[in-house]
Amino acid sequence: MGVMTIFARKPLEKSVLAQLTPIADRIAQCIQYNQKEELLRQQNKGEQLVVEITQRISQSVDLEEILKIIVTEVRQLLQSDRVLIYRLWPDGTGSGVEESVISSYPAVLGQIFPEEVFPKNCRQLYCQGQVRVISDVENSEVSPCMVEFLQQFAVKSKLVVPILQKQELWGLLIVHQCSGARYWQPLEISLLNQLATHAAIAIQQSEYQHLQQVATLNRLTQLANLQRSKNILIKSSSGRQKKKHLHR
Repeated sequence: MGVMTIFARKPLEKSVLAQLTPIADRIAQCIQYNQKEELLRQQNKGEQLVVEITQRISQSVDLEEILKIIVTEVRQLLQSDRVLIYRLWPDGTGSGVEESVISSYPAVLGQIFPEEVFPKNCRQLYCQGQVRVISDVENSEVSPCMVEFLQQFAVKSKLVVPILQKQELWGLLIVHQCSGARYWQPLEISLLNQLATHAAIAIQQSEYQHLQQVATLNRLTQLANLQRSKNILIKSSSGRQKKKHLHR
């Protein structure tokens, strides 16, 4: 504090400036290097996560586990405060189906939200593949009611990408920063888009498996009913034959 006061009151001599400039340059280079290293680390971890999710989908691991891995790993990788997979239901309502959140912030999971939270015009934009990036909720073009809604969950910044099924909006992959504003990097947006695509593949595969199971169950039910009908006919025929023998 004392040194800064002296600098403020008395201009620095050229010789001192000459000595400080290389130091400042080195500090700036170190900061840039650390930032690049962190981005590279994120990229490598993100690629590993995508590979892991792809492998789990190919191994037919259940959908709930895959979605849980996505929200947990993304929150750790991006060092965010909440990651949520939000399901949009046919009646217009929505709810969180998987969530990873720091314990000091409120949970979204387990709550059902009305259609007003994501109205039809927003859904149409997401259907077209729009990504929503809000660096600072309180200083952006967000309606006051939406700001109030987000404040319920302590959201200061958010990143939202759509999860599509056959060009229909199934849900959203959402990342929240609650500790403060955050400027989302292109690499982070790209990673979230990739994971949303893989989540969509897992959902499609799960629904296909469900349809197969239903079809198999229906076939087994039909076979069981057919066998039951045959048994009834055999018993009925056997009963009639016994009556004929008795009358003879």
